[in-house]
Amino acid sequence: VISLPEIMNLIPLSTLAAILLVIGYKLARPAIFLRMFRQSMGQFLPFIVTVAGIVFTDLLLGIGIGIHMAVIVILFENYRLPFHSEDLPQEEGERVRIALAQQVTFLNKASVLKTLDSIPTESFVEIDASESVFIHPDVVEIINNYVVGAKAKNIDVVVKGLDRHHETGESVGVEISIEHPSSAEREAVR
Repeated sequence: VISLPEIMNLIPLSTLAAILLVIGYKLARPAIFLRMFRQSMGQFLPFIVTVAGIVFTDLLLGIGIGIHMAVIVILFENYRLPFHSEDLPQEEGERVRIALAQQVTFLNKASVLKTLDSIPTESFVEIDASESVFIHPDVVEIINNYVVGAKAKNIDVVVKGLDRHHETGESVGVEISIEHPSSAEREAVR
């Protein structure tokens, strides 16, 4: 162990550099870069930033830069896709189905609120949280407030699967349905 540094000093630096280049090429072949690029930009961007960080700084700092980039990409993806809506109504009386994503965090609060507020009066709304693993309590509160306020706008609302995400113990969620008279009944009353 004591003589190891002396033996290492006998090896020419150009030889060590060549060995590192060959090993580096085997670990980071161009096919790996191409595969990461084809997967998605969310996979490729942290990968290329990590590689560049390692090459231009040092190993620890490069990995740290890559981790930070991965967190940014995850936050961006999470913010961008809080739910999937089908047939977002443009006119009164239309039907809309909103399927929440698996992870709906506080970052999604504004986009959920904006989507719910854009639904016109006298529509039918189904909010499906049955596939969600986590829904932030603020988003649950927005949905519950929307359900309560929907009656004033003559909006029929059905919420599925929200009971698992509501921790206050109130009986809100399982199958909330606000009943309003149908269009024919509305016309008969008028």
